[in-house]
Amino acid sequence: MNMQKPADARIGQARGAQAIWLVCAFSAIFAGVGLPFYLGLLDGNLLSLLVFPLGLFLLGIFFAAPKLFFYLIMVVRSACDLVFESARMATGGGGPGIGALVNASVIALALYIFSKDEFQKRKPMFMAWAIFFATAGYGLLLSPTKIESVRLILAWVSNLAVFFCAAHFVRSMKDFVGQLQVIVLSSIAPAVYAFYVIANAGIGSIGSLRIESTFTHPNIFAFYLAFVINIVFYLIKATSRTVNAWVRPALFLWMMVLLGLLVCTQTRSAWLACMLMFLGFGLLIERRYLLYMVGACALALTFEPIRDRLFDLNAPEVETSQTKLDSFRWRVELWTAGLGWMEIKRYFFGYGIGAFSENAPVFFPRGDGIKWDAHNVYVQWLFDVGIVGLLGYAWIHVRILYLYRRLAEIDRPLGFIVLVTVISYLTVSFSDNMMFYLAFNWYYWFFLGGAGALLFGVARTGTRPATGVMGQRPILLPRD
Repeated sequence: MNMQKPADARIGQARGAQAIWLVCAFSAIFAGVGLPFYLGLLDGNLLSLLVFPLGLFLLGIFFAAPKLFFYLIMVVRSACDLVFESARMATGGGGPGIGALVNASVIALALYIFSKDEFQKRKPMFMAWAIFFATAGYGLLLSPTKIESVRLILAWVSNLAVFFCAAHFVRSMKDFVGQLQVIVLSSIAPAVYAFYVIANAGIGSIGSLRIESTFTHPNIFAFYLAFVINIVFYLIKATSRTVNAWVRPALFLWMMVLLGLLVCTQTRSAWLACMLMFLGFGLLIERRYLLYMVGACALALTFEPIRDRLFDLNAPEVETSQTKLDSFRWRVELWTAGLGWMEIKRYFFGYGIGAFSENAPVFFPRGDGIKWDAHNVYVQWLFDVGIVGLLGYAWIHVRILYLYRRLAEIDRPLGFIVLVTVISYLTVSFSDNMMFYLAFNWYYWFFLGGAGALLFGVARTGTRPATGVMGQRPILLPRD
């Protein structure tokens, strides 16, 4: 028996080597025969030419090191929106591009993991998604824009895939902290590009310039920065052996950089979300942070751009041929017009995904015929998929908050950061199109997936990992 196993292993290795040689041979043949045709087909467009080699590269890492593959994507995804958009425009804006390839690869990885992972272990975290996708599927049937609706649903399938993969790769607190470090690393490229934009525009233009960096809108960049600041702050507070003491000063400096860039986005809702995080930490965990908050707010108000943005709320930010409104009043009028236009019978299942923007020129004439999204997830989802769909969407987060409530018993600061992150996400969803911000949503669900795996890993073993966070000693937790 003992000699049979090494023999079987050698046979398996030999077959694996043969498979690799066959793949290499096929690739060489394709490169020699198919490449000229491929170049001619794409008419020499550089961004389009990158799709196939990038696909081969991702495929190789996918099978060789799935975890590395996933983490590499998460490190660079924050810097990719402009690249993906440029590639899509270069190919005429039609058909799948590099972004679709990356999304599909993450979904494929999740399916590959799902085939090997014990789903039952994490069933409580994933069943909440079933209602959402069921109602979204019904919304797709009613949708007036089928292609765009399919893209939105696939984007949320990729969110679930990121959530699932993050949960799969966490087996200990060290693994989880490694994922948090991936999130921090992902902020380097957007920060560097933001400074490049500022340098090109000139320091004097900061007060009038809203920085969007590698994202497609300043609000998305702002919500991403506020989220990463939460993560960096937790890593600073963690005294686990997985976070070295010498790293903390560097993290603090990086948090200051991110706070400065957050100011440059001029997104007030993101400022508020970040402020509430520090305020809540001061009220619930360390009171001295209340003094820090007072000092930071006083310092911030000495800067004229911040004062103007905070106190000039009535400035006309949305201008059309028929009206000049500040952003809040414009949103309220849009929401009121949309909900008032709805028929009573449509309140249960809506008009279909994408119906709000399609009908906006009809019920909101002030919009100059533009197909506006609602800038409010709840209004948009109510209009598109009705009360049933809205409850399905809300249930995901309600379930997350309920299941993750025990994280505070494992690690109090972590439980607080998870709570603040989810509440901030739900809050800014009242004034922005958070459902459509794919890159940001990936990092949001990446964090929650890893945190959930840490929680349910504890629930399965009945023991608390020796995190050493905030000087607390490991304790036993009751089994579920």
